[in-house]
Amino acid sequence: MNNIVIFSPESSVLTYNDKKGASHTITCEGAIIKGGKTLMSLFKDAALMSALNKARDGKYRAAADILCVAFPGVGRAAEKLIGIPWANKSTMATLIGAASRAEPGAKGYSDKQQRARALVAELLTLPAFKDACTPPTFDQQ
Repeated sequence: MNNIVIFSPESSVLTYNDKKGASHTITCEGAIIKGGKTLMSLFKDAALMSALNKARDGKYRAAADILCVAFPGVGRAAEKLIGIPWANKSTMATLIGAASRAEPGAKGYSDKQQRARALVAELLTLPAFKDACTPPTFDQQ
């Protein structure tokens, strides 16, 4: 087994409603095992919030990973141009700017890309990145 920590040593808990409308809580780790579209969607939302909170504290790796996974071409170009995108505020701002300008594919933005674009919009509200670029318009494509 690999040494993996999901989010933080504290327990991240999600709340969801089942098909009958009953409310339940489950840890993020439990949601991974349980699966299902609703739980995975909640889990992805929790991951985005965690990445945003880490970025707020100056720890950019999680947010950079999300942007690079959603926009792999942007991620490869950023690594080639600036090195480690999460190394500091300046390199992260460059990655955020590039991700904000990423064009949709032939079928529009994927769900993963929509989530990453929402993260970009939130990152641009942080004082560290307010001037990183002009906030993109996030219409559904």
